[in-house]
Amino acid sequence: GAARAAIDAAPGFFFCGHAVFSADGTLLYATETRAADAEGFVGVYDARDPWRRVAQWPTGGGDPHELLLDGDALVVANGGFGLDEGIGIDPSMVRLDARDGRAIARAEPPGELSQVSLRHIALADGAVFVAGQYAGPSADRPPLVARWDPAGLRFLDLGRPSVAALANYCGSIAASLDGKRLCVTSPRGNRAVVFTANGEAAGQIALVDCCGAAALDDGAFLLTSGRGVLATSSGAPETLVPDARWDNHACRV
Repeated sequence: GAARAAIDAAPGFFFCGHAVFSADGTLLYATETRAADAEGFVGVYDARDPWRRVAQWPTGGGDPHELLLDGDALVVANGGFGLDEGIGIDPSMVRLDARDGRAIARAEPPGELSQVSLRHIALADGAVFVAGQYAGPSADRPPLVARWDPAGLRFLDLGRPSVAALANYCGSIAASLDGKRLCVTSPRGNRAVVFTANGEAAGQIALVDCCGAAALDDGAFLLTSGRGVLATSSGAPETLVPDARWDNHACRV
């Protein structure tokens, strides 16, 4: 738990919440925003040269949030919010070459779902799954989870009970180790929803302030709560860790 290094944002930039290492561990990629114009970038840092910033690659959108390494590519979710959140949003998904930052592919939600801020991603079944947060009227109940594959970006119909349980806000998404199931959490809905890679809902788990999710060896998911609780999607007894307040995400390492 000891800090080994601290990386300051480059002048005029700020970090946007997520980072990922290259496959060989020599580079660190982090989502960043340039304050002058709210443009999104991936900052590239060299782990062999005490975290020197060696490149900045545009993400082709604003408010880049989570990014994942998929082979030789970086998949980035552009949430779409500008520095003034009252102006509206412009979400998108982008795939960049992890070697030089070249844009390979891009996808945007259809017009009627343009208020779904695309933020968290998981890889499963040869596709990218993205979970969003809705910025439109609170009474709406739009789909929040989409699948991005060669056929395009397609929002999944998880069914009315699951969509209602997510309360217009997804906090995390994780894929099982076999890639057959996924789990999306909602701290606002106090729920986690498990579904198949085809978009079929497979169950809900009630957990107050549930946000973190990570795959377990048995095919279930670890779930974390801001109240200090650890739970699983398998229904095993919950564990309360005294004085703990788990934040947004859990990560399998």
